[in-house]
Amino acid sequence: MIMLKVSTGIDFHRLVEGRRLWLGGMYIPHAKGLLGHSDGDVLLHAAADAILAAAGGGDIGSLFPAEMKETDGITGKEIVGAIYDSGLAARVEIINMDVVIICDTVVLKDYMEKIRLSAAAILRISIEKISLRAKRSESLVFSESNDGIAAFCTCLCDVK
Repeated sequence: MIMLKVSTGIDFHRLVEGRRLWLGGMYIPHAKGLLGHSDGDVLLHAAADAILAAAGGGDIGSLFPAEMKETDGITGKEIVGAIYDSGLAARVEIINMDVVIICDTVVLKDYMEKIRLSAAAILRISIEKISLRAKRSESLVFSESNDGIAAFCTCLCDVK
């Protein structure tokens, strides 16, 4: 029996000096990186939350709480891997994943296809199943003094 679910994941992190910028498991050369308990990879975090939502598995904050010292610096790739290793993701077949990155100060146009390829490999889906777009918020999401990046991920999944 086919059981289709639409799920959503959202993540936001502030850009700060002294951190590396990771999106979709790919390093993006930039003067600032995303602040967080983890590497701040908003794309993989949003995708992980969408997968967990479809599987009925909570969210990454419940699996990897910020106060959990053992997971300080965990990467988005490790988060996704842990979700797959736990068996939660085995219940979910991603039919389509649509990701929108909102960012006002980092220009991503030269990296979009590489980010998409990296994310698809980490998420264990074919490249044809993931679409990726970047938009500017015109400082409506983050003001210039509070610069950051957000990702919104919507998945259509067949849940077993």
